[in-house]
Amino acid sequence: MGKLAIGYVYFKGAKLPDNAEISLEATGEPLGEFENIVAIPIEEGYSTSNGIVGTAQNIFGTRVTGPISVEAVCFSNKGELTDGYSGFATKDALADGDRSSFQLDVYGEKCERFLLGASGFTST
Repeated sequence: MGKLAIGYVYFKGAKLPDNAEISLEATGEPLGEFENIVAIPIEEGYSTSNGIVGTAQNIFGTRVTGPISVEAVCFSNKGELTDGYSGFATKDALADGDRSSFQLDVYGEKCERFLLGASGFTST
């Protein structure tokens, strides 16, 4: 089963033509000894009239601390990226099995189609 990640790439000072297309290929490696950022699964997420709300759950068997970051990327019905939003979960730390709600404020048009991601830090 494949996985999906949300990330960003900066093009500092780049001047691209309006019709430019960018192709990226991502690869990964196992986490190193001191890398302790974990992706916290999103249980549910809903678009509301003024934001995106949902719940994330710690399933790692160890405490996850924060701040617990939550990211959303919005898409048009054609699948084009339209916007991105970030914020934090209500709780700053999650024990194993614990859940936290979150709310991301959306400015402008309602975000009908979106992907969500959350992350925090383990102590090991």
